[in-house]
Amino acid sequence: MHGFYRSRRFGLGLVTALTAIGLLGSCRPRGPEQRAEWITDRISGKLDLNEPQKVKFNELKNAILQARSRHTGEHRQALQEIRAMILSEKLESQKVQGLIETRQQIMKQEFAPVFAKLSEFHESLTPEQKNEAVKLLEKFESRWHHH
Repeated sequence: MHGFYRSRRFGLGLVTALTAIGLLGSCRPRGPEQRAEWITDRISGKLDLNEPQKVKFNELKNAILQARSRHTGEHRQALQEIRAMILSEKLESQKVQGLIETRQQIMKQEFAPVFAKLSEFHESLTPEQKNEAVKLLEKFESRWHHH
């Protein structure tokens, strides 16, 4: 009888944990805009940004989202080409190189406007905020890049 209650308690705990994970997972932002908003809100809070800094940070976010939205067609096309390459008998070096070069061109094209906003935001940060930003980056690195 003692084992029955223990296994029943374990089962109930497992169901509760899975339900909590499901509910919390459904609260996550879904699209790129919602994800970007969630990230900027979180970073703004961690760095304790003032209003002018928040404006600059939102301008940076918007520049990144605009650059992303200008190239969604190319991104989808590249994914279709990658799918076709995977299904093919042999990978062709020139096709892979072409995809890489296209991506590099897009990055070069979008670098200047995004970097201008990044530079403006960076200049507005205090030394304490820059130190806190480094700590956040190190925390991110330790959680997601274990190698």
